[in-house]
Amino acid sequence: MLGNWNTVIKTAYYQIYSIFTIKEDDSGGCSLRMETEPFEMNLSFNRVQIEGQTLKAFCIDPKGQFKDIELTFDGDTFSGVLTSSFMGKLSFSGKRGQGESLNDKLRYYGEKSLQENRYWKGKWIWDVNQPEANENLEHKLVFFRRTFNVPKGITPVLKVEITADSRYRLFINGHSVSVGPCKGDQHVQYYETVDVSRFLVPGKNVLAVKVLRYPSLEPFKIGEGGPISVWRSQSAGLFVEASLRDENNIELEPLHSGSEWKAFRHKGYSHVAKPLIQWMGGLKK
Repeated sequence: MLGNWNTVIKTAYYQIYSIFTIKEDDSGGCSLRMETEPFEMNLSFNRVQIEGQTLKAFCIDPKGQFKDIELTFDGDTFSGVLTSSFMGKLSFSGKRGQGESLNDKLRYYGEKSLQENRYWKGKWIWDVNQPEANENLEHKLVFFRRTFNVPKGITPVLKVEITADSRYRLFINGHSVSVGPCKGDQHVQYYETVDVSRFLVPGKNVLAVKVLRYPSLEPFKIGEGGPISVWRSQSAGLFVEASLRDENNIELEPLHSGSEWKAFRHKGYSHVAKPLIQWMGGLKK
């Protein structure tokens, strides 16, 4: 069991890429070191005990929280349980070696977003880099579109996973098919999964999204900052994960949000503050 072992520890809100290093120490026993990213929860465990193929250890982190760990090894794989006073019990499994770093995985899979335990191939997009000047003062309306072709003679399948900051309306070939996202908070960004297969036609097809961005005013000003029930971050964005597939689930074309999407900002849009309409956040014209 000596050497490096890698895994991904998943919590309710994020995932932690972790490497465990087991070495012999000067006393003839073993030491256990845990290094993590993107959150630097780097820990050195003591009281290391080994019973057969199982290793048990304990530590107190810099915040004074207790952590127990148990690792069970089987050839080049292992499983484990990390128990802490803050996160409770977290089960995981992994393999021998350092594996790919988190940055290597992100370069392949795209930005990890939405705090879900998966790697996403889409990217957050907007018409200009975020954050931008006067971001906290103005409402913005931006239109996005992505064209693609459906070959003749197949039964196309297209499921779209979509979210935005702050609100979106999704269209496929002119049909409005979804509005969202479901309201989240500073810890969770929800998304919708929409099957738009029945709206596809042979030849040219268009995915289009209308995104309304509410300013992130601090402190919040009733009537000026948009609906107080809609959480928004400091950066606007649209996120889409979608792949055009055939009836055999073979991918024909990836349609994830990225550089192939076109964006247009509606410069004639403006927000009319109405303090009495607190939940709607005002009117638009």
